[in-house]
Amino acid sequence: NERITRQDMAVMICRYAELVAKFTIPQNTAIAAFADEGKIAPYAKDFVYTLQRAGIINGFEDNRFAPDSSATRAECAKIVALFLAAVEAK
Repeated sequence: NERITRQDMAVMICRYAELVAKFTIPQNTAIAAFADEGKIAPYAKDFVYTLQRAGIINGFEDNRFAPDSSATRAECAKIVALFLAAVEAK
């Protein structure tokens, strides 16, 4: 019953893509470093930037990612919808 952080949401989506869906997430854009990149846990950093480069996850208007913040239902729904759209486009 724990809340999920934004960085853990990225980890879960990427691991699902790789291990279950056998899907390589497309990398459509260059990495845009977040202002709080140093706060992203080492285990999550590659996953966060994989989803950022795919256009599936982004930061806030002040260029922060807020990795330890709880993901809202709206953020989760958007991430899942964009991931599914990427899978369907393949």
